[in-house]
Amino acid sequence: LSGVVATVASLVAGALSDKIGNRRKFISYGYAIWGVTVALFGCLSADNIAAVFGMPVEEAIKFALVLVVVVDCVMTLFGSTANDAAFNAWLTDSTNSSNRGAVEGINAMMPLVAILVVFGGFMFFDLEKSSSWISIFSIIGTVVIAIGILGIFLIKDSNVKPVKESYLNCIFYGFLPKTAKKNPLLYISLSGFVIFNISIQIF
Repeated sequence: LSGVVATVASLVAGALSDKIGNRRKFISYGYAIWGVTVALFGCLSADNIAAVFGMPVEEAIKFALVLVVVVDCVMTLFGSTANDAAFNAWLTDSTNSSNRGAVEGINAMMPLVAILVVFGGFMFFDLEKSSSWISIFSIIGTVVIAIGILGIFLIKDSNVKPVKESYLNCIFYGFLPKTAKKNPLLYISLSGFVIFNISIQIF
């Protein structure tokens, strides 16, 4: 479900940012809201749900499982809108053929750096305690919120002109056979990238 939400959100939000001609607001406000959902994610323990809704722990566990999926999808909605759709488009807009490879290379390393920082930080917590997870998600969420707020002041929107075509055309343009025929190398590269990412996700 999270993967479906990520894909749809990237297409819909990406097309909308093209149509409006603004990436900065999608990035900044999207990151800030994304951070809030990340912080809230840490509160989804069966004990907390049992206490809030006054239900037995057995029922709270089932309800917690459903809420985890729902909140994860909400988290993904804002994360994909801010990062996958808007930030990646902004990077493309803000670079050119002389520096795009270097910038994308650094950007591709960031998730690995983040994983090292986050899992390295986990070592200082007792992961058997639910309070530790609340702290972990709160810290990560606060950092993401701070990045979103900083983005409001630091990100300069690229010179993207609003697209004059209809919004639906913006969404489906990349799926049209005539678009693929005009850009065969791009679609061959994308096909390879699809296979690569499927293998990464399975791994």
